[in-house]
Amino acid sequence: MAYKEDLNETQGEEVKVSCSSCTGKTIHKVLLSVDQSGRAEDGEFDFDWDDHFQIIQCLGCKTVSFRNAHSNSEDFEQIGPDEYGIAVYEHLFPSRFEGRKGLGDDLHHLPTKVRWIYSETLKALNGSSPILT
Repeated sequence: MAYKEDLNETQGEEVKVSCSSCTGKTIHKVLLSVDQSGRAEDGEFDFDWDDHFQIIQCLGCKTVSFRNAHSNSEDFEQIGPDEYGIAVYEHLFPSRFEGRKGLGDDLHHLPTKVRWIYSETLKALNGSSPILT
């Protein structure tokens, strides 16, 4: 098994992801990264993988967050009628749900107990916890 780790291999790249403040997809710049890759071989089959752990910043509102992008040689996605590309699995921290901003400044109009429940429910929903929500 081969393993490689580089610092800031993807630094300076721009990615389009959901922003936790802007609530839509915006361009983010990779400020710092730890980039890992590896290969497993068993004589008959090869398996390659990549992991990119990145600190990213929205180029609109300047909010800083964390992104993990993972891909491997076995997962593909269709990008055209007869065209396929490597699938990239993305995890953003803090987690977010595109388009769901919440009440923002109007939250203070709610009674205290309702505000707490609303805030916790929104965090659970944005954290991909639909059963808890």
